[in-house]
Amino acid sequence: MTRAHSLILALGIGIAAMLISCGNDKTSSARTAAASLVDDYMQTQVELRLAQNEKPYLDINFAENELWLKLKGAVVWSCPITPVESDAEGLREFVKKFRGNDQRLVRPVVEKHLFSSREKTPDSVLKIVGEVVKVDPELLQRDLPARFQLLWENGLILEIRTDVQGKAKASLKNTMVQLSQKLQKPFGELTLIVSMTPEQAMTLYRVTNPGFPTMIHPPK
Repeated sequence: MTRAHSLILALGIGIAAMLISCGNDKTSSARTAAASLVDDYMQTQVELRLAQNEKPYLDINFAENELWLKLKGAVVWSCPITPVESDAEGLREFVKKFRGNDQRLVRPVVEKHLFSSREKTPDSVLKIVGEVVKVDPELLQRDLPARFQLLWENGLILEIRTDVQGKAKASLKNTMVQLSQKLQKPFGELTLIVSMTPEQAMTLYRVTNPGFPTMIHPPK
């Protein structure tokens, strides 16, 4: 039996003991507590696997109300989650759709779309981004994002907006993307809009290419 299986077994025994020790009037709260313990354990196991890959990953951490880029389990970039339109219920719905019926804790970014940007990124910002993504700053594009989206399966979209007065990168493509998303919205598409500084957006945009692993922590 592996160490992970042993821990799961021990956790299961503990949960069973918790439920047995509770009266009927406390069963519901005990089940909630037990589910929280299981969720915390599974999140820890997922993070350990991601950290062992020695590659950066995104943590949408609603519990701490921050977006984190992490490498080997350590936070190398952070940004407060400042929703433009969503409330607490919207955040919970985002988590629910991210996990889906199969309760997936990690999903890769499947698409990224830049709507508008401003040319020329300061060299100091490129240096910071280069250190995070382990790329020579000279090889990075210099567009400073004004608005872009990250997309995952299940119709999930994280839209980033900054105060940059940018120009549209491809007007026709932008129109087609937005039209497609409007058509999909009645079928379950969900968008979380977050504002951040141009420098923060620059880092997030450059790092999160399709395939970039993403995990999520629900609100407390």
